[in-house]
Amino acid sequence: MKIGIKLFLGFFSIVLLVVLVGYFSSNTSQKALQKSIEENTLTLAVETMDKIDRNIYSRIEDFQAYSSDLILQKTLLKSNQEFEGLVDLQFLINKRDKEWTSVPEDEITAFMKQIMSSSLSKELIELLAYYKNKYGYKLFGEVFVTNKYGANIAQSGKTTDYRQDDEA
Repeated sequence: MKIGIKLFLGFFSIVLLVVLVGYFSSNTSQKALQKSIEENTLTLAVETMDKIDRNIYSRIEDFQAYSSDLILQKTLLKSNQEFEGLVDLQFLINKRDKEWTSVPEDEITAFMKQIMSSSLSKELIELLAYYKNKYGYKLFGEVFVTNKYGANIAQSGKTTDYRQDDEA
C-alpha cells in the first residue's frame, strides 16, 4: 500500500473517531441537559402550585374571618327573618330571579340598586378595592352574600342571577 493511502486512511480514521466521539458526547450532554431541565421544571411547578394553594387558602381564611363581621351578621339575620315571614317564599324568589335575568346585562334595576347600595354591599366593594390596590389587579371577579334561602342580599356588582341556591 502506498504511503499516501496509508496517510489518508490514518487521517480519515482520526477524523471519523473525532466525529464519533463528538456525536456521542453531544448526544449524552443533550440527554443530561434535558433530564436536568425536566427535573427543574417539575420542581418549579410544584413550588408554584404550593404558593398558589397557600394564596387561595389565605383568601379563604380572610373571608372566613370576614364572616364574623357585625354588619354581615346583622344583615344576614335581618334577611333570614324577613324571608321566614313570607308566605310563598319560593314563588317570590323565582319571580325576582326571572325579573333579574330578563334585564339586559348592562342595565341595573331599582331592586338591584337597592341591594348594591346596602351598607354590606359597600363594605364588599371596599374590600375588593383593598385587594385590587394591594395586588395591582382584580383578585376576585365578584363577591356576593346570600341568605339561607340562596337569595342575594349584598354584592360587589351585578350578578348573572338573583337566586344562587340553584348553582352547581
